[in-house]
Amino acid sequence: MRTNRTVVVGLVCLTLAVSTGSASGEGLLRAQQPTPKVTDGVAIRPEDEKRLPALARARQIDACALLDPGSVKAIFGGVPRDVTPQDLDGCSMSVELSSSSVDGWRIAVESSQLMREDPDSEKLELHGRTFTGKESEPIGGRPVSSCTWMMPTSEGRNSFAISLNVSWSGTGQPPKPPCALAKEYLVPLAPYWITPPLRGEGATKPELVLGTKNPCAALPELAKRFAVPGEQPRQEVIAPYSCTMTLTEYKPETRAPSTRLGISFGWSTNPVYLTSVKDSSFRAATVAGKPAAVTMNPISRSCQVDVQYDPTTIPERFATEPTKRKMQVITVTAPTCEVAEPAAEIVVKGAL
Repeated sequence: MRTNRTVVVGLVCLTLAVSTGSASGEGLLRAQQPTPKVTDGVAIRPEDEKRLPALARARQIDACALLDPGSVKAIFGGVPRDVTPQDLDGCSMSVELSSSSVDGWRIAVESSQLMREDPDSEKLELHGRTFTGKESEPIGGRPVSSCTWMMPTSEGRNSFAISLNVSWSGTGQPPKPPCALAKEYLVPLAPYWITPPLRGEGATKPELVLGTKNPCAALPELAKRFAVPGEQPRQEVIAPYSCTMTLTEYKPETRAPSTRLGISFGWSTNPVYLTSVKDSSFRAATVAGKPAAVTMNPISRSCQVDVQYDPTTIPERFATEPTKRKMQVITVTAPTCEVAEPAAEIVVKGAL
């Protein structure tokens, strides 16, 4: 049975409060693609449209509340030291076995993991739901050091799942098999996964407001501003906090590449810090009244704009300068900075 509790994200020892393909070529026919649906000037393929409800549900889940610090000591034999966002849909907790040793466990959850079907996975039934688990492959004769369990939260191709990963961070053999510990830890976690705590319910503090926002929300306005004559802007989405709009499609006759505008919301490096590093490739900017960092990415050959959405930071076990701490960041990419910067302005204003 799920009980009410509050998890304060950060240093657990200081602030934790728990109240409980197709063929191509001559003579072969290409498979006919379904006609994309156009809404507010933006097309979306049927397979992408089918994902939207699952992505919206994933954004509602408070990922850090999928952990249960109160059950850790009895199962892992150590004290949870911190609860830390890994992204807007992921959270981790470190477990210290001894104050005099660096050895310990890392427990991580994700609320929107792509479901992986594996016939060799172990299965566990809890509260009428099926959980599947698989240990990592041993590398170089070293002992198995991690294990992942998953519970599907949607159906169909590219379905999503809530996942738990337990990994050993230390020297030598893990004191217990990771999969055995993960399986045992699933018992207290299962009620929180089956009826997940939602953002806005106060299950964790501080709340990360950007986690409630849809990265695709600004696409209609972006399409009005940046659509290319004769081209139909098209939305692509496979994850809850990232979205891509194709402005021009690939032209096989000229081999001209497609041009895209990308948007992602995340828990990332403070843009102020990016611009303060010596010889940094980032330049400081202001987007929608917020600090930003702009750079041309030589790998993707695109302009990247990182915007500090909110200055809220999380207390860290190994204290760093405030500007180095991660926070809620909006990232926009485009072929040129002349497009990326005004596009970022539209996206940020739409997420406020």
